[in-house]
Amino acid sequence: MKQKIAIAVLLALCCVSNAQDSTGPPDHGAYYKAKDGWLKLELLTATGASVHAFSGVTFSYRGAEAPIQISDRRPVF
Repeated sequence: MKQKIAIAVLLALCCVSNAQDSTGPPDHGAYYKAKDGWLKLELLTATGASVHAFSGVTFSYRGAEAPIQISDRRPVF
């Protein structure tokens, strides 16, 4: 009985590993998997910082919107 359970678990793991997408991002870095393929996330650097006594540090970034906006409920990075 234990042998049959072990074989069933091994078979299930093989099926799951084959079902996953094996293609990864094309290069090193941070990527988001979109419908059309992998999109490289841009590195954002802070343009300024201000320190407040009670609320801590506030960082400023360029622009009003993010370069990429993700609408997926469960994004893959």
